[in-house]
Amino acid sequence: MLTPELAPGPKSTPDGHPQGGRYRRRTNFEDLDAILLQGLKAGGFDNAALGAALKLLDDRARKNDVQAAIAQPWTIFRDSLADNVGEFTEALVQAIEKYAQEIDAGYATSALDFLRELGRAEDADRLLPVYIAAQASKPREFFEARHNGFSQAINPAIAAAFEERLKQMPLAEDPAAILIEIGNTRSWGPAKIAFLASVSVDDYRAMLKRLTGHDLQVAINAALQFGDIHGIGDGEREVAARMAQAVRIVAEENTLNRMRLAPYLRNNQDPPVAQAPEEFLTVNDGHPGAPPPVDEGA
Repeated sequence: MLTPELAPGPKSTPDGHPQGGRYRRRTNFEDLDAILLQGLKAGGFDNAALGAALKLLDDRARKNDVQAAIAQPWTIFRDSLADNVGEFTEALVQAIEKYAQEIDAGYATSALDFLRELGRAEDADRLLPVYIAAQASKPREFFEARHNGFSQAINPAIAAAFEERLKQMPLAEDPAAILIEIGNTRSWGPAKIAFLASVSVDDYRAMLKRLTGHDLQVAINAALQFGDIHGIGDGEREVAARMAQAVRIVAEENTLNRMRLAPYLRNNQDPPVAQAPEEFLTVNDGHPGAPPPVDEGA
């Protein structure tokens, strides 16, 4: 692995004496040395172990090279006031051209913005599809860019491409089942939220059309309640926003649906004048205004 692994062994004190019972960092080079030494003592080498150790070293060197290339433009930008705009912009171009798959959407957005502002809009236009195409094999959570904690809004074209990619990807889990579980248990974890935040509004709309009765109300409330919890994370807010948008879409399909969904529309739009008696809309604790669930998985 690229990160040194912990391995039991003595640790030297400042004066060079070993300390027993402690742990020290064991590097890939030490692993290789141990394999070579063992082979010399045995009169033959374990080719599989030797090959694996060499591959780890090679992978580490390659990753270090990639990280250095990706960081290079910002090192140039940060470290001097020299007249080296050409060097800086070329480093940005090279980073995206060669290592787009290793770059997140925030980095790509900054790089494209800098290129446009520094007179290389054509390069920015050319590199945008290069970056998007390089992400084709990423998992769906990668494409949910809106809640990834970037300090700035990502490039609109990247966001649109990511959203389209999400629509094309099959759902590995049933988002309705997850929301119903959250509503019933009042608990959730970050992995479930990341998945729910990656579900498209179209899929939330399909969920609303598919569910009935208690499950329908619990799923809606479980998602919308995230919008009412102070200090909640970006992922939870995204889940609430997507469910709210799906509710609006279904409510606009016909007047009856607008009446049915009136308790959930809240400030999204004015409720209809005619409303069903509240006692007939309440399902256990899953009604609007119910206590929010407790985040036990964060």
